[in-house]
Amino acid sequence: MKADYSTAHKHCRNQGGYLAFFLDQKEFDDYKLNNNQEYIGYWSCDHPNFMTADGNEAEFTNWGWGEPNNDNGNEVCISLLPNGKMSSVPCDREYEFSCRLPQLCLSQDNCEEYFCRYGNICYHNDDVSTSEKPKCPTSYSGQNCECGPIFVPQTDEFGKFIEADYATANKICRRQGGFLAFLLNQKEHDDYTSSVWFPKSDTSDAFAYGTEYLGYHSCGLPTFYTDDGNEATWINEIWAQGEPNNRDGIEYCVAMTYWKEFNDYYCDKSLPFACRFSKNCQ
Repeated sequence: MKADYSTAHKHCRNQGGYLAFFLDQKEFDDYKLNNNQEYIGYWSCDHPNFMTADGNEAEFTNWGWGEPNNDNGNEVCISLLPNGKMSSVPCDREYEFSCRLPQLCLSQDNCEEYFCRYGNICYHNDDVSTSEKPKCPTSYSGQNCECGPIFVPQTDEFGKFIEADYATANKICRRQGGFLAFLLNQKEHDDYTSSVWFPKSDTSDAFAYGTEYLGYHSCGLPTFYTDDGNEATWINEIWAQGEPNNRDGIEYCVAMTYWKEFNDYYCDKSLPFACRFSKNCQ
């Protein structure tokens, strides 16, 4: 099966997995190479830094010579060549692909599969439908969990709000086991806007277009994704008028406006942000 990156990603997510990516050399060596070029689960809003399809900073890559070269400025996805080397490519091409799927972890001694490993507790992948919602550890996003999310504004040791570009904000949240805050429905939006408050700048740009970063990205793809790798669907209910407009062709991230609506926005601005964690209801 061949598809563009967005379609391939969606296909794997619908199965409860992700486009194939690799955490280390062993996983890469265990992967059966295709005889044809194929998509793998990496993307970049901040070339040459890449993320895996589940929203984590890419720890393992195997670049070919001169890669990633971001030819023509639009190579934000990665393909795997038959020789095992990785190459940055445009996301609208159609390649074959494989999915990285979860498996059920039955005990704390059976946590080898990445998608079941969250802290020291084993759980079924939180994106897989189950009859009962699990009590999720705090490193979950809060999706499909009995306990919903909490939103924590990020401050420095003096209590001052940290301002960062999107990539840095994403890393700060992920390294704490959370995600850059994203919202799945109106209730979460109301909970977020009632509990998280950032000083509103009176500059025309920040006032109208972006007061804080949110955990969404498109990276040039036709669809926005939440930072845990899922397609953002509710986002279409909260766009400000005329958005998303991809101004200058590089508005790949999302910020909240003063009026609590969403605006696609540049990823290289310095804005405050909050992280999303699951409530600890163990």
